[in-house]
Order: sequence, then C-alpha cells, then structure tokens
Amino acid sequence: MEELEEEVPYIVPRARVYRLGSFSLTSGSDTLFDYTNTSYDTYNAFNLISDAYISPETGFYQVIAQYCITAEDQDFFQIEIMINGSLYASKSFTASRFTNTFAVSITDIVNTTVGDIIAISAYSFNSIDASRTVFSGPEYSFFTISKLF
Repeated sequence: MEELEEEVPYIVPRARVYRLGSFSLTSGSDTLFDYTNTSYDTYNAFNLISDAYISPETGFYQVIAQYCITAEDQDFFQIEIMINGSLYASKSFTASRFTNTFAVSITDIVNTTVGDIIAISAYSFNSIDASRTVFSGPEYSFFTISKLF
C-alpha cells in the first residue's frame, strides 16, 4: 500500500513593496522606512504615503523586511517591526572590516487584529556620525507580508 504525503497549503502573498531611489540613513536616528513602489497588494492594504500595511483581517502574518546599505567597520544597524507605533520585534547587525555593502533583514510572525498598522523602521549608528546610503531596487530594500492563518 502506497503512503500519501500530506499536502502543505500554499500561503497566498498579501503585499510586497520596495524602495526605488537610494536615500541616506542618518547615524543615530530611528527612521520609518520609506517605500515607493508596490510589487503586489492583494487587499490594497499597504499605504505608500504612510509606509504602513493596515491589517485587513485578524490573524497571524509572516513579515519579511530587508534593506541593503553601504557599511564600514563596526557600523551598527537595526531593523524593526513596528505595530501601531510600538516596537514589536527587532534585529541588529554589526559590520566587519571586510564589509562595504551590508544586508539588514528580519523575518517574524505577528498576530494582528483588523486595522493594526504594521511598519518597518531602520536605525544606523557609526562612530564618525556619517550617513550611509540605502540601496534602491526590489531586490535590495523591501517589505513583504503574507497571512498564515
């Protein structure tokens, strides 16, 4: 008798936005990430003016966000998931002396109710107090969200 493998359901993407046009991230400041373009948005729930996803349904969502940035030895970077203006999750990275381009990313699962506002924030710090350039393009700086259940 042949065993049947359990089918894993496909998770439908909800929204993916990205940044076109590079910009500077100032050292020592927390900045709401500015997205300029939409790859797709199943529920038209991402607002490019406020740079936030407004949850259309209560449930668990997978959030993936990334930005690529120029970096030098010991530069410190952080990426944060904000829900309703409060920090939900963050991940930090420190560049090494062999780095000149650096990817800062986070993946997490968030539990939201209808109307919750999900946004991505970025933080940078370096000892010479210089701005660092965030790279442009859908492959470098993006935010994607999918409803799990």
